[in-house]
Amino acid sequence: KKPFAVNANLLHKVIYKKLNSNLMKYFILLFMEQLCPSLTDAVLLQSHKCFNNKHIEAMTKVMGYTGNSGRDLGVTNLNIIDIQNKYEQFAIEDIYFIPPKVSYAKNVVGISTYNNKLTLCHHNMKTIS
Repeated sequence: KKPFAVNANLLHKVIYKKLNSNLMKYFILLFMEQLCPSLTDAVLLQSHKCFNNKHIEAMTKVMGYTGNSGRDLGVTNLNIIDIQNKYEQFAIEDIYFIPPKVSYAKNVVGISTYNNKLTLCHHNMKTIS
């Protein structure tokens, strides 16, 4: 029954109160760092039907990585990679950022910039039948 602007302001205050708490802000990161990396990978692969294991399927459901995320495209950006490109007789010409498979999108594009060159990589993974 309050005007839209008042409700928006109240919601804004609630969100910022939660974001000021490091526990709330970094909950997912803190939780995920406690898991074995191979388990995380297996859950993500299971969520995209690229892996089939009944135990991992159970973990996928517990972690909420089931169903359609509703997003067809995810973008992740490394920004400008600021490292030297020459090491004695060796040189780095290109860097490709191959994005990981994620639970929140069917397709993922990785963006990186190195040596004044923007590189886009699309992660394409076939599902098992």
